[in-house]
Amino acid sequence: MNKEVKITIEGTQLGAEEAIITTCEGAYYNRNGCHYVLYKETTENGIIKNKIKIDSGRITVKKDGGLNALMEFNTAEATRISYQTPYGSLGFDVYTNVLNLKVDDDEVRVDLSYTLSENGEQISKNRLRIEVISI
Repeated sequence: MNKEVKITIEGTQLGAEEAIITTCEGAYYNRNGCHYVLYKETTENGIIKNKIKIDSGRITVKKDGGLNALMEFNTAEATRISYQTPYGSLGFDVYTNVLNLKVDDDEVRVDLSYTLSENGEQISKNRLRIEVISI
């Protein structure tokens, strides 16, 4: 796969009317069997640097900048997501139900579904799709 890539991320809260879709260009590399995707996004809080690490049973998303977050999706165990926003800190428990990874010569696709909970109560069921294509 080329280093220069087009990235499409689609997040859907099940039961919500429409998905949130982010499309941008970024960089891709593969190291020790792990796929890494780097890209920047501009928000009202500033520029956020994003790093996605894709492994066979785990995905880690790290955001630095106007919003700081570390999110891990792991089918083997529940994880904790932490968001540091300008308005305070938020934390949720994440239960990853499905994580499918497809890798070809010119693309990487991830489909995952997960549940967010807080203090033992389910907040939402969600789906996340990541598509990385060589350009």
